Amino acid sequence: MVKNGTIKSNINILGGFEGFDRIPDLLGATSLSLNERTEASAKRYLNAINETFNKFHSKEVELLFKAALQSRKLSEEAKKRVMALQFIAGDPLFQSLFIDCFIPVVNSGRITISKHDVIAYIDENIRLDTLNVTWSRETIDTVSRKFLSVLKKLNFLDGKVKKTLVDTYTGPDFLVFFHYWLQAFNETSNALTSRFFPLLMVSKEKYLFLLKQEAIRNKIDWSYSGDKVQVSTKLTLDEYADELSNRLR
Repeated sequence: MVKNGTIKSNINILGGFEGFDRIPDLLGATSLSLNERTEASAKRYLNAINETFNKFHSKEVELLFKAALQSRKLSEEAKKRVMALQFIAGDPLFQSLFIDCFIPVVNSGRITISKHDVIAYIDENIRLDTLNVTWSRETIDTVSRKFLSVLKKLNFLDGKVKKTLVDTYTGPDFLVFFHYWLQAFNETSNALTSRFFPLLMVSKEKYLFLLKQEAIRNKIDWSYSGDKVQVSTKLTLDEYADELSNRLR
């Protein structure tokens, strides 16, 4: 959980951004035309977009992220997962809410989630002092609603009041990308313990089954021992990014 006294998160801003699907085209933009929005609102949205999706852990991560969003090889659903990976990497509060609040709901077998689940999680962690903030009830309510709104925009959820969980596996091309993403973060020694693994939303057994697909085996090497899955990519990150980009030609 986030233990930082000053939490800077763009969940609230991006959760209310109606043009969320346009974000890949807005990276690095300095102006934004919005209907019935002030210049200050446009600037706030652009700052949130660039802080979340245009600041990177490394040049390698930037290369992968931008190649993925431009690629014709990856589906639109897969690109939403790529955006979620970057959100987790760059926003500690989103990472915490996703991994420690949302994923336990998924793993419990439930098919719906509401803002009350998120509120309860935030309240509990404020009580335990693992979330060091002095938020009002209104702020907690807003963060909870906007977090679920972001998940809906990223196609993890559907519905209005009670959000329904959506099946999220997006095929072998995304799973291949996922392992190159782990490589960029040096988290390949055990994929199961990577902070990004929960985003796949599959069991260890399902994950191992998926790794056996020919489309996966042709792109990565992996070994399994006990509770450890070590992976290594067959291409360099530059080569793989080029392969994604070449689909445009």
